[in-house]
Amino acid sequence: MHRSKRIKTILSVSASLRFIFLLVLFGSSCSIPNLSSPECVEAQPVLREFYSFHFGNDMAFSPENLKLRERFLTPRLRDELATRQGTADPFTVNSDDVPRAFRLAECTAGD
Repeated sequence: MHRSKRIKTILSVSASLRFIFLLVLFGSSCSIPNLSSPECVEAQPVLREFYSFHFGNDMAFSPENLKLRERFLTPRLRDELATRQGTADPFTVNSDDVPRAFRLAECTAGD
């Protein structure tokens, strides 16, 4: 009787190890493809850096705050924003009531 109990224990351990092996095998062979364009993939670190800087500093729009963000902007966008009046934040919701956090979402490459 002792021997049959030992065999059952070995078989149950063996079945558990096979199950774990299959989980690891299938888990490592399946991956989620990256559907983003190369432009979007390249832009994500820069966007994350910009918004981390933006949210970590004064978000009210002003010529001084625009100057601090120039390194992230194209010359065209910088020039367009330089003519703005008011303190609404043009980089988030275009309001004085700014969000407290950000999350990068879907990306589409433009012309």
